[in-house]
Amino acid sequence: MNASKKKNIEAIYPLSPMQQGMLFHSILDSESDIYFEQTLFKVRGKMNPEAFKKALQTVVDRNPILRTAFVYKKLEQSLQVVHKVVDLPLTIEDWRSFSKEEQQTRLNQFVSAERKKGFKFSKAPLFRLALLQLEDDLWQVVWSNHHILLDGWSMPQLFQEIFAFYEGYAKGIELNLPPRRPYRDYIQWLQKQDLKKAESFWKETLQGFYAPTSLPYYNWLTEEEADETSYLMETLEIGEILSQQLEQTARKHQLTLNTLVQGAWAILLHRFNNENDVLFGTTVSGRPPELEGVEQMIGLFINTLPVRAQIDPEQSLLSLFQNLQKQAVASREFEYTPLAEIHVWSDVPGHAELFRSIVVFENYPIDQTMEERQKVSDLKFFDFKSHERTNYPITLVAGSHNNLVLEIAYEKSMFQRQFIRRLLDQMQLILRQFVADPFVPLRRLTLVTPADTELLTKGWNQTERDIPSDRCVHHLFEDQVKKRPDAIAVQFGEKTMSYAALNEKANRLAHFLIQKGVKAEDRIAIYIDRSFNMIIAIMAVLKTGAAYVPVDTTYPQERVRFILEDSRCKWVLTDNASMASLPEDQNNYLSLNSIRDALNDQPTGNPNAVCFPKNLAYIIYTSGSTGKPKGTLLQHLGAVNTTLALGEIFELKPGRNILQFATIGFDASVPEILGSLTNGATVQLVSREVIMSPEKLAEWLRNQKINTAILPPSVLAIVSSDDLPDLKVIGSAGEACNRDIVRKWSRKGRRFINGYGPTESTVSTSIYEIEDPDKIGINVPIGSPMANTRVYVLDSALNPQPIGFPGELHIAGTGLARGYLNRPELSAEKFIPDPFSRQVGERMYKSGDLVRWRPDGNLEFLGRIDHQVKLRGFRIELDEIENVIIDFPGIRDAFVMMRGEDENEKYLAAYIVWNDNRESGLEDLRAFMKDRLPDYMIPSAFMELEALPLTPSGKVNWRSLPAPREDDRFTVTRIAPRNPTEEILVNIWK
Repeated sequence: MNASKKKNIEAIYPLSPMQQGMLFHSILDSESDIYFEQTLFKVRGKMNPEAFKKALQTVVDRNPILRTAFVYKKLEQSLQVVHKVVDLPLTIEDWRSFSKEEQQTRLNQFVSAERKKGFKFSKAPLFRLALLQLEDDLWQVVWSNHHILLDGWSMPQLFQEIFAFYEGYAKGIELNLPPRRPYRDYIQWLQKQDLKKAESFWKETLQGFYAPTSLPYYNWLTEEEADETSYLMETLEIGEILSQQLEQTARKHQLTLNTLVQGAWAILLHRFNNENDVLFGTTVSGRPPELEGVEQMIGLFINTLPVRAQIDPEQSLLSLFQNLQKQAVASREFEYTPLAEIHVWSDVPGHAELFRSIVVFENYPIDQTMEERQKVSDLKFFDFKSHERTNYPITLVAGSHNNLVLEIAYEKSMFQRQFIRRLLDQMQLILRQFVADPFVPLRRLTLVTPADTELLTKGWNQTERDIPSDRCVHHLFEDQVKKRPDAIAVQFGEKTMSYAALNEKANRLAHFLIQKGVKAEDRIAIYIDRSFNMIIAIMAVLKTGAAYVPVDTTYPQERVRFILEDSRCKWVLTDNASMASLPEDQNNYLSLNSIRDALNDQPTGNPNAVCFPKNLAYIIYTSGSTGKPKGTLLQHLGAVNTTLALGEIFELKPGRNILQFATIGFDASVPEILGSLTNGATVQLVSREVIMSPEKLAEWLRNQKINTAILPPSVLAIVSSDDLPDLKVIGSAGEACNRDIVRKWSRKGRRFINGYGPTESTVSTSIYEIEDPDKIGINVPIGSPMANTRVYVLDSALNPQPIGFPGELHIAGTGLARGYLNRPELSAEKFIPDPFSRQVGERMYKSGDLVRWRPDGNLEFLGRIDHQVKLRGFRIELDEIENVIIDFPGIRDAFVMMRGEDENEKYLAAYIVWNDNRESGLEDLRAFMKDRLPDYMIPSAFMELEALPLTPSGKVNWRSLPAPREDDRFTVTRIAPRNPTEEILVNIWK
């Protein structure tokens, strides 16, 4: 540093914690206008530019912070350097010759250019002031500064001082205002503080909080929108009457408006995340009362601190607010604590943010201050506007003068304007309910207006459609037989079977079963690999009026035995090829090969068995949380609705070839088989050998001229989509679909449909057809409810969640299952009364799936709210796997979770804790599991731990579980074929 520069230095001292944070983020994101502040307002009256310049110079001379630069390069510690003299950054321009429209355009360009220009930290001053003359007595003031210099409390004092000196100089009066304490005195105070007591306080406050509270990132944005980086602001004025009521109610209960705003925000985060423990930041004044004169000091004193809201849905709104106020009072002693240190002391990992939103309450707004100035001034100040961008995706700013005003500043790349507007409306709704009844329990608090409630529960559920009220599924098939008996019903390789032939063979078997005493509501298991016999058996059982129970021939014997015993099947239809793998201790097997002669003697006409739409059609067994699979009872009424609706949507019609891909035990087989046969299409069976090879499957789709295929996204990701001219409709179902898959399979003349539906709603609940892959947003929606289906997105208290807020999907309508076989308690828990239906006895199914409404009335799938996952299209209860593991001798504890970031790379990982008297190993455990679980439920990775990490509440702290990897600390067994493509297909269909 040369001598002249050294002579111009008045002081050098460290940065405050907040200054350090702002410097770090500004350098890290140097291309943005982060922490660049602008204040704009107009001044009416005669102005003397020279007097104004002199006043600004005086204020700069009086306040060292305005002459401060910041240096950090090649230094162990960043420093702020106060200069004795700096160039005055004042711009004065005359715009009177421009029209008002031109003035506004120039102003927009000017403020934008100022933001782009930014500041160089090493060059003082870090503020600029522009005085733009619009009329003879009208001036536009534009003040720009980096937030590292000044906080909101300082700004009004600064403008008061500038205009006080200005009016003195304009009148020829020399003011003698008392000096302010310099900012360095505050830095010296900070350096004397002992952080040990603060560390103890913040550790206790944040103990057990492990991950930042989520926000709705990339909410329905297209890729182009998500790439934008602008920062926008939305404002809501609460209104004078409600503002007064809030003031009075807060005062009555000894609360501050700041607490009310924080509490309302905490509730929004709670409802949005479905979590009762949320964290956000708040800005505190940071001015220590023991530092004399601190209220008049100018500089950056504020600090951002965490606010933790632990919410009990049964507690009252008032109770929550009171708890937050107690926390604020307790933390006041430690307002000086650096946020970076608090983060280190918390349980939130260092690579993650501590929180992602902040709440700022402005107690000293600049417009109010300048209005007070007008009482002693010839000038009038009005039209105040401000701009500031923090490093947080959402900043909620509240201020109260006559009315409470709420503003949300947000990243445009992460949120849509209409969603932010709804957040503000919901804030107001919460505050209004507090005024009406402070003691209202949080579970009864609504975030939805009556108009939105009508839309969410009824408007978007207008799906009524006429379906045959007296027809069962096989009746629809028989209608197709009459219309086109010679059309091909089923094809397997080169062999085909006509509708008439299939009907004749199914009738013979049905008559045989009826002679055996089979009737409505009986259960008949089908244990046959994919073949003509499998299709014949399905249709024959339906024709008897009984329900078929599909059993996958690749299931382990223990699982097969359980399904057969639990379903109490009257008969098990099989064939010689499959019978060998059936449990030997059963005596109700019927091999179609063995009864061939008996079938030839049976009538070929349609049986006249008793069957009504509310009779059972089939029972699908899915994974169960108790460790045993559960059988879902599906009725003809739902099956008829599904086959007719999906037949129209997926173009399952005469002349179309439909891929039959799903195993018989997976409910996706229902639309492929029954949907095709009830709508006159051809079911194209494919061998397991073809399914297991992406290349062979693509070739088969081409050679068989497949027109419609419904596949899991994990298969769509690895099968070629090229050279398939006959493929007119492609469906994605069974797991979350991403935009890359949509783009891969979308072609001109081809429809792409994303479907969703649990077994309990008869295969399908909602449908979304992609029109433009580039305009669907980051996540592919699962669509709107299909025919005769109603869906509700509800919180834990069954309140409708607002648009954009996650909630559990509840499903009602024609397709709803009867319940679970032999599981009355579980049926009562999952199938509950529908509070939104006017029909007595209507029920809805608690799906356990986390979804949210998009503004266009489509649903977006977000994940599970329980311990259930979707992997390769299969629904898996992780509890079932854990129960099997714990049954293995020598294991004390176990936890299973799904790992992997990308949808196509997800896998199951098991964490094992052995007893001290362990006698077995992981390979023994794996063999034990293979006897009891399907291959797709066997974890791909096993890790041995001394103990499972727990949260303070005793739950497994899954966030701290290590990702499986081979190193010296863990014994890891990776169970996977060498070919990753084979692994995906094996897990789906083995």
